[in-house]
Amino acid sequence: MKKAALIILLLVFSCKSQKQHVEIDKRLNLLVQDGYFPIENPEIQIIKDSKSLRTFFSRVNQTRKPGLPIPEVDFNTHSVLAACMGAVDTNALPIMYLKSESAEEMVISVQLPNKNKDLDVQSFPFCVYAIFDEGKKLSVEME
Repeated sequence: MKKAALIILLLVFSCKSQKQHVEIDKRLNLLVQDGYFPIENPEIQIIKDSKSLRTFFSRVNQTRKPGLPIPEVDFNTHSVLAACMGAVDTNALPIMYLKSESAEEMVISVQLPNKNKDLDVQSFPFCVYAIFDEGKKLSVEME
């Protein structure tokens, strides 16, 4: 009986850790989020084709062996937003959310939640989201 309870607990906790795609908004889908992208200054990219996505991931994977897999995206219906936060003094990972929307424009915001300044940790976090392309102008801002 104890073995069965232990196995059930292991399965419950291991399934949660394997979830890779987190949906914040119906139109924003998290593809990749990690604590290291080798740049010092913040950078945001709006990627509209697979060649640019491969170029971005070649930069991500410069210092990784094995590298992160390149997500499959249908660029006929979606665009990709990549936010690299540069050097930050926290271990938090960035998130994106829809800040505002009008008939002509969508404003996406990037933030680092739960900034813990008590840690002596410097990280270089980044996130990559796919967004449904509605033909509107996309603006991305960092908070």
